Amino acid sequence: MFMIVPHALKELIDGRAKAAVKPFNLQSSAAMLLPFIYYGGEPSMKCLSEAAGVDKALITRNVRVLIEKGYVENVSERQRFYNLKVTPKGEQPLNAITEAVKGVHEEVLSALDDEERAELYNILGKIDIRVKELKG
Repeated sequence: MFMIVPHALKELIDGRAKAAVKPFNLQSSAAMLLPFIYYGGEPSMKCLSEAAGVDKALITRNVRVLIEKGYVENVSERQRFYNLKVTPKGEQPLNAITEAVKGVHEEVLSALDDEERAELYNILGKIDIRVKELKG
């Protein structure tokens, strides 16, 4: 049961994300990077890969698409280095993907009352801390 829920939730989020970014002619895998870039403080490819938990080669391909479409720019002053920033044009798909994901979270969490939500967040926080400890 524990492994089914994250997989089912990911499928639900992926489906909603795909629909949300369809008007922007973007794959959801590329669009899902926009929040990491926007809130990441001009992240490098390595930081983006670590934050998103995705292979660096996949990040590179998706970032290239985002740059080509004008949704993201590289603001690094050094060649072959990346510091990424969402452009004003990129804010539209960013908002669409953010709202889609928030909507799924709200729908899923509507099954819980406030006390249960607080308990869930507490448990997830403890799991996050433990995972970070185990990673070293």
